[in-house]
Amino acid sequence: MRTRPAALGGTGVWPAAVLALLVLGCVFVAMAGPRAGLTVRTRALRQTVGSVAPAGTAVLASTDSNNFKAASQTAGIPELASVSPDDVSTAKQEMYTQLASIGLPVGPLSTAWASMNVPFIPVGGAGPRTRAGVGLGPKLEVLYRDTLSGQSRLVAGRYPGGVPPGTHGIPVAVTQQTAARFGVHPGSRLTLPTPAGRVLTLAVSGIIQPRGLVSAFWTVDGVAAKPALIEPPSAPSYWDGAAFVGAGGLVALERAFALSAIPMQWEFPLQLGGIGAAQAPRLTRQLAGLSSVGPELTGSLRPAGQVISYSAPGVTGQLEDFLTAQDALGGVLSLVFTGLAVIGAAALLLAAQMMTRRRALEYTVLRARGASLRQLAASTLRDAAIAVIPAAAAAVAAAVALTPGSPATLAVWLTAGTVAVALAGPPAAVMIQQRTIRRGSRAAASRRTGTLQPAGTTAAPRRLSIGRVVVEVALAAAAVGGLALLRYEGLSSGGVNAFTSAAPVLVAVPAALCVLRLYPLVMRAVLRLSARRPGVTGFVAAAWAGRASAASILPSFALVLALTLAAFAGMVRNAVTAGEGAASWRSAGADAAITSAGDGTLTPAAVRALSRVPGAEHTAEVNVQVWTTPGGRPVTVLAVDPAQYAALVASTPWPQVAAGKLAEPAARRERRAKRERQGGPSAGPVPVLASPSAARLLGTQRRVLESVQVSDGVRVAGVLSGTPAMPQGGVYVVMPSWALPAATRTQPPGLMLITGPRLDGAALTSAAHRLVSGSVVTLRATALAGLADSPLPRGTYLGYAAGLGAAAGFSVVVLLLDLALGAEERKMTLARLATMGMSAGQARRLTLMETLPAVLVAALAAVAGALVLVPLTGPVLNLSVFTGSAASVPIRPGWAALGVPIAALVGLAVATLLLHIQVERRRGVTAAMRVGQ
Repeated sequence: MRTRPAALGGTGVWPAAVLALLVLGCVFVAMAGPRAGLTVRTRALRQTVGSVAPAGTAVLASTDSNNFKAASQTAGIPELASVSPDDVSTAKQEMYTQLASIGLPVGPLSTAWASMNVPFIPVGGAGPRTRAGVGLGPKLEVLYRDTLSGQSRLVAGRYPGGVPPGTHGIPVAVTQQTAARFGVHPGSRLTLPTPAGRVLTLAVSGIIQPRGLVSAFWTVDGVAAKPALIEPPSAPSYWDGAAFVGAGGLVALERAFALSAIPMQWEFPLQLGGIGAAQAPRLTRQLAGLSSVGPELTGSLRPAGQVISYSAPGVTGQLEDFLTAQDALGGVLSLVFTGLAVIGAAALLLAAQMMTRRRALEYTVLRARGASLRQLAASTLRDAAIAVIPAAAAAVAAAVALTPGSPATLAVWLTAGTVAVALAGPPAAVMIQQRTIRRGSRAAASRRTGTLQPAGTTAAPRRLSIGRVVVEVALAAAAVGGLALLRYEGLSSGGVNAFTSAAPVLVAVPAALCVLRLYPLVMRAVLRLSARRPGVTGFVAAAWAGRASAASILPSFALVLALTLAAFAGMVRNAVTAGEGAASWRSAGADAAITSAGDGTLTPAAVRALSRVPGAEHTAEVNVQVWTTPGGRPVTVLAVDPAQYAALVASTPWPQVAAGKLAEPAARRERRAKRERQGGPSAGPVPVLASPSAARLLGTQRRVLESVQVSDGVRVAGVLSGTPAMPQGGVYVVMPSWALPAATRTQPPGLMLITGPRLDGAALTSAAHRLVSGSVVTLRATALAGLADSPLPRGTYLGYAAGLGAAAGFSVVVLLLDLALGAEERKMTLARLATMGMSAGQARRLTLMETLPAVLVAALAAVAGALVLVPLTGPVLNLSVFTGSAASVPIRPGWAALGVPIAALVGLAVATLLLHIQVERRRGVTAAMRVGQ
């Protein structure tokens, strides 16, 4: 007759319930964490592609009419005399089918369109508005768009058709804005010169109004919807416009410009609104591969496919940038998710130990009745499945419901691993427990009877100790090997891999083993010291704490890992905060930078008014000029008032400016003034502070800078690695303004810098735009807010916060399970001591003194682990994506990041222990002694 323990009865009810609750929490975290991270990345991706102009979210196929016609000169296929609208339409349909067949998310065929355009040509017959205030006559671009009627609304006349017999002129349509600027209406005629020397007449047949001005149909060509004023830097200005020819006039237009290659394009808009972050890598590869794939056309157009090229430059670049950021931030989050899964697995194994320990009597009875270890393991697996599988299913359902979106691969792996640990933990714990009990019983019987044990059994306890050492050494060696491989492969590949995600786990393993081995030795020394002091509390607590066993490896490991994650996360967050701050300083130079542009100038009155904006503390005006060395190398000269500029720089993180090195001695001032009045000898080279590249260029000797000359030359008096007036760096020198020629010195500055932690940015911007026409105001606070509010970094912060909250929760669970494992022995000891007169306060101190040392030692091990993680994973993690710049963001140890998690864990441990003591006190001494009997 087959017997097995009751599935959910007797002593197995509460352990099974605890296991089910733990599975519910662990599986939910394992499934929801990566899915939530994927959801955040998907939202960021859609926001990224949503910011791209419609013209950039399309696949473009392009060639020209001459190539299109010449490609047909193959065997059996005559050369095309011209490109007909049917050829254009057929090619569009076949290219659309090909793009859809490879899985690209192209929109409906009705959204695709084809285009041929004759480039801008001087046009005759336009109205006077095209010449008012400009130097040249207008130019016109003639466009053919096959879906013109669907993308526009007819306002007057009719859409352009074919060329009527016996008439001269190709019908065209123009938009309302073009008609108003060019002074045309239905019936008007415009003339264009052709390459053959003839004049082509365009007959305006209709006026149209665009539909959806933001669509690529109207935005891919800047003048399709409305004319544009072209203002070349060194040539007269003129107006550009566009006219649309219909399908019937396309052949006539092509014949008129037969000697020219007419550009041809096909646009296939992509529907990216439903794309997820998981699909982004595949889509990026497909779009990047289009450049090497030609359209597969059929029939007489088949050869033309060889000269048509695909491209999607706008969306491809955006996707590549997004994937770079996603990989970097995914590597940061994977540290948390993987660590949480391992902490949860340790908690599940502790729950499995508690479950088997509470039912040890049942298992022993079954073993006495002849049940094998395999039978016990199978029975326990079935019992565990009853608790685990429903809880795991409920957790997965809840996680999927709360984090909708595409499945995450990491979530599947972590969930599968968590469920496997929950199912395998109880059978493994039963087998270890019963094998240990059986060996211990044989050894005890031999000692009682005085008989010799069989060969191979006398050294059983010794063999078990050696086996434990071998396992610990193997675990430590595997962890060290994994860390070494991370150091080698992570740095050589330049990316994040599986070892990076598991780095906290690999660090926590040897740390926990060191705690397990060294902690008992320390506590035994404390025990000897406690034995010499009066009172029983310290002695008993040290005795309990010093009896570490192999079972304590799990709680030590879990606590070390949780604290390592928390400390490392704090250091990462501090590094990112510092990196964002540095990036904001590089973007603006100061808290605010005002640059004059256009006709506006920073007059003295404007400077005084801007200096009085609320919150402004330090200001400096900078005269920016570009001079050259005798060898023709450009050098940016930043002319400043030394004392004023040094005071402003002192309130920023930039390297300090030594104003004394730029000061003008009184004797030199007199010589310079005399020279400016009546000429005289040189006053000597002007001292400047140079950037490293400028210092290498100028050297240490006197050098003359040409353009607006300082005839005395300059001499490098110091090197600045960075300065607010030139935040992006480069070849520059900071020169005292007194050294400028008198004519230059009186010119208004082109740049004004302002600092102040409470600077009113809105008031400053309003005042600058009012006082300085066309000024550009750059605010550091705006740049910093933009970095912090970016979708991907913001989602990473939330993921880190949620992960650390889950780690804290797991730490409490681990502490409770660790207390529960030793609860029976602790209750009996406390009950006996209570009968001997121990007070409730002494009992609380005893329990705290027993557990807190282990927590503190785990905290110290976690600090060491976090410090080890910095050089291991710091170079692998790309934190520069948080700052939006190429500058590296180093991770540096911080005592605040290390101390806060330790203090939090100690507080959690004290609260948990006090709660546990209070619960046990309610049972009373009598109940505990009765249970012990």
